[in-house]
Amino acid sequence: MHQAQIEKLQFFRKSIYSCFKKRADATFNLLDALSSSGHECKSVVELSESPAFLRQYSSITDAIGDGLPHASLDKTASLVYHAVNSGCVRTTFFLDCTGNPRPWAKKLDGRCIVHAPNPAPGNKPICVGRQYSVLAIAPMSQEARLKHWLLPIKVDLVDIEEKGHEVGMKQLVKQIETLSLKDELSISVGDSLYATEGCRQVVAEQPNIVHIFRLKSQRAIYKSPSLEELARTGAGRKKQYGRKMLLSDKKTHALPDKESSFMIEGKKQVLTVKLTQWNSLLLRGSRDFPSHRHPINVLRIIICDAQGEPVFKRPLWLGIMGKRRHEITMEEIYETYSQRYDIEHFFSFGIQNLLLDSYQTPDAEHEKLWWQFAPLAYVQLYLAAQLGQLTPKPWERYLKAYQNENPQDNVSFKTPAQTQRTFSKLLNEIGTPARDCIPRGKPVGRKAGEQPIERSNHAIYFKGNKETNSIKNEINTSQENQKNQANDDSIEKLLNKARSELKKKGFSPADFAEKLLL
Repeated sequence: MHQAQIEKLQFFRKSIYSCFKKRADATFNLLDALSSSGHECKSVVELSESPAFLRQYSSITDAIGDGLPHASLDKTASLVYHAVNSGCVRTTFFLDCTGNPRPWAKKLDGRCIVHAPNPAPGNKPICVGRQYSVLAIAPMSQEARLKHWLLPIKVDLVDIEEKGHEVGMKQLVKQIETLSLKDELSISVGDSLYATEGCRQVVAEQPNIVHIFRLKSQRAIYKSPSLEELARTGAGRKKQYGRKMLLSDKKTHALPDKESSFMIEGKKQVLTVKLTQWNSLLLRGSRDFPSHRHPINVLRIIICDAQGEPVFKRPLWLGIMGKRRHEITMEEIYETYSQRYDIEHFFSFGIQNLLLDSYQTPDAEHEKLWWQFAPLAYVQLYLAAQLGQLTPKPWERYLKAYQNENPQDNVSFKTPAQTQRTFSKLLNEIGTPARDCIPRGKPVGRKAGEQPIERSNHAIYFKGNKETNSIKNEINTSQENQKNQANDDSIEKLLNKARSELKKKGFSPADFAEKLLL
């Protein structure tokens, strides 16, 4: 088992290394440094001090700015999938968006208002930055799921003209086609953002996708019209929606089609999960998408304590859409959606330990490449989660996971933080496909007197407000023009002063230029 896992990790590392066409060695060193020392650094340049990075700090800029643009990052999704889920009967995809706050990056193009956690009471959870859509898959191992592993396979920038959930559904369809899963059952999971009409329309066009999404408790659901309701309809268009069912009002609920309950182990007590399902219900559609032709199943989840009282104030409502939705049981739906929050664990770990939001560059393309590159370190850590020995901190030795004398026997699958802590020792054992650094001497550098071109400021884009955006762009353009005009005026003043001084000294401009060139 140990040797087989090492070989699997080594094969993945060689495959990733082959995707780097330029600056491959520096780029792979950066990946290893991020996997082993990311939790010790506050900025990306500090990764150059990692033992895994065998080059100078300037090579980090070369790897990101020169190496990643030529890398075959599109192939990495297939490599991650086959390394994690090869031989799986069905694949579960998880969709979500996260923001990269960049409020002070005036030179960065494409900034807009994005969601960002705000602990201050009363403040809106928003910030200025850029948004990224993440498509992740669940690992096959049940033990890995208990450690909250969820593997990102595709990260894409959400453009200022796009919506996060629309980008996510495009990622899903593209990856199903790329991974040759069109004829197999695939499950997609998202929060209430992915319950929109556009998302449901994408699912309706795919025969083998079952989409699980959260429904807001204030939503209205409809039953299909009964024969009596259809008979009462006179001339004109036939009735499309039947009895109205408000999720927040129990009096409007119809008799359920299925009910089930089971026990789960909570942190302090045994909890009871009560599941109730209604089949073939309808959501309101539009002229562009006749939603009444695409029914959904609705699942209600209530978790009760030992006394039979609900743990949460409101039940959880889920919608299940797809032509093959009846192939998934209520228990499977509950377990699948319970994993959805694990993608938040990846976001948290990525920001704190993989420096996702720490690459402070004014170049929009370089930031995007960094967000696509850094998750590869997370996948590498997953493949190494069963290797190496646990190394608890002094204050962690009292936890249950470290009670045995041999921690390796107690915890066979480590958490991302535990794995990152031991990865540097593992590198000494497995080696690296990257070649040793060859000193090239001192670079030529910038020529004397050469000035870099100053980047222009970019206005903040407000989605859904074209008038405001056009005004802001006009203001920004006007400011840039005024700045250029001011520079031109200052140069003209300097030239006039020089002409005046030359005239006083009796020098012609031609004589002055000749002496200046000597």
